[in-house]
Amino acid sequence: MTLPLIQTDGTLPLAPHRDGVLRRFWDELEEGRLTSTQCRDCGHLSYPPAALCPKCLHQDLSWVTLPETGSLYSQTTIYRGAGAWDKETPYRIAIIDLDDGPRVLTRLEGDSACPPGTRLQLVVLVLGNGLLLAARPLSPDAH
Repeated sequence: MTLPLIQTDGTLPLAPHRDGVLRRFWDELEEGRLTSTQCRDCGHLSYPPAALCPKCLHQDLSWVTLPETGSLYSQTTIYRGAGAWDKETPYRIAIIDLDDGPRVLTRLEGDSACPPGTRLQLVVLVLGNGLLLAARPLSPDAH
């Protein structure tokens, strides 16, 4: 399965860096796959991707596909953004516990606040100069 790619008007205040270990992350996200790195020595799953394991410092990492759904852990609304992001305010962000995966920080789409535990679907917002990982409430009839 792949994440929905949603064409969105506008541009990001700062375009993502697509070099080093992050090049593969952004290339995969552009295809609708959320991926990250996992240590082959200790098994630690990193998010965001890392060039070495933050737990044991090994450099022997493999790329794994992360789940597309998860549960809302926490959310907040940003009213004063840092630097160039101040023009985007207000916007909502969420911390999501992915199903059998790590905890991720994303933009939260939708107009109303969701209670903790709300089931969410990850999506990729495609803007003029880059991509943005986001989440939206999972429809009740989704599997």
